[in-house]
Amino acid sequence: GYEGEGDDSQFYQITNIPTLSVHVEDGIMPQNRGEDFESHSVLIYENGKMLQEYPILFRVRGNYSATHENKAFRLKYNDGKSHHVMKGAQNESPVKAKKWVLINSYRDKTLMRNPVAWAMSKRGEMKWTPWSQVVDLIVNGDYHGTYTIADHVDVHEGRIEITEMTETDVDEETITGGYFVEVDNNANREPYYFYSTYGNPISVHDPDDDIMQTEQFWYIRNAWNNMERIVYGSDYADPEKGMRSVLDMETFLKYFLVSEFNGNTDMLCQVFLYKERGDDHFYVGPVWDADLALENDQTTYPANERMDWTYKVRDTGNWSDFVGRVLSDPSVFAQLQSLWVKLRKEGAFDPEKVAADVDSLRNEIRSSARLNFIR
Repeated sequence: GYEGEGDDSQFYQITNIPTLSVHVEDGIMPQNRGEDFESHSVLIYENGKMLQEYPILFRVRGNYSATHENKAFRLKYNDGKSHHVMKGAQNESPVKAKKWVLINSYRDKTLMRNPVAWAMSKRGEMKWTPWSQVVDLIVNGDYHGTYTIADHVDVHEGRIEITEMTETDVDEETITGGYFVEVDNNANREPYYFYSTYGNPISVHDPDDDIMQTEQFWYIRNAWNNMERIVYGSDYADPEKGMRSVLDMETFLKYFLVSEFNGNTDMLCQVFLYKERGDDHFYVGPVWDADLALENDQTTYPANERMDWTYKVRDTGNWSDFVGRVLSDPSVFAQLQSLWVKLRKEGAFDPEKVAADVDSLRNEIRSSARLNFIR
């Protein structure tokens, strides 16, 4: 692209939502996941009154979402600095970071299921809910449609807040954390992954590939298997030495509750967990990957006629069995019921408030959605 003439007091937005324009060096259109391309990004927002312009590294991301004609992407600021997205705007990102994702919503014809699911995550009082903003995306001058720019799920202040490991963290204390892992049905695509004793595929996302030491990988593998052993052990319901000693029940139940409320059948295919240094517990979250949630999966549709939990519909390894085992403890199920009662009494899931979240997003993206489907 070339600089054009015009009134520099207001820049051009395709619709009422922000416009993100990315130019990849040499006009290349990234096709395969994992390869970075030097690029330049311009984000225009606040009705053309504000602009962010940075060099970036641009790549295809995701698993199934990377196979579509409008692919999912990741961008990383390439000026050596971290930045807020939409700085100075009402919806400025809380986190200042380098890495961000662009979600394509190809299978979600409402184009807004992820933002709606995150609105429910906030209502469910999750420890961290990713920030997001729906945008019109242009790549190399070609309009690509309606995307959602959102927090990258990684170890970072304001995101997953655990100790970041280094290559030297291998002694008795430092080797205990922090670790960021995922129950992941595409685990074998990752450099560091394992199948647990009970058949769950686990990707290890942090420490990063270039940091990971053999001792660290085996530590988190053993820690995970030990956690599973306790969950499936005869004393699993014991409040002191049972599963509560290795699995944080509050984050587990909040994740479960929000995912079930959203009817997300991918709640078992992509589950993030993390472990902090000096802490034996695995914590669960954030809510993620809601393209098939909210009545968008033939295995659950129509959801209102289903009389059983969504988590039983799909299986990744033996994770659904794991979830069932945790919920089989009467004290855990009572805690789940109490959590739901508390949220309902506080009005967190008041039908009118939930509907207002949906309607607000629908009105915001209406013009963009029309252009998206023409494209």
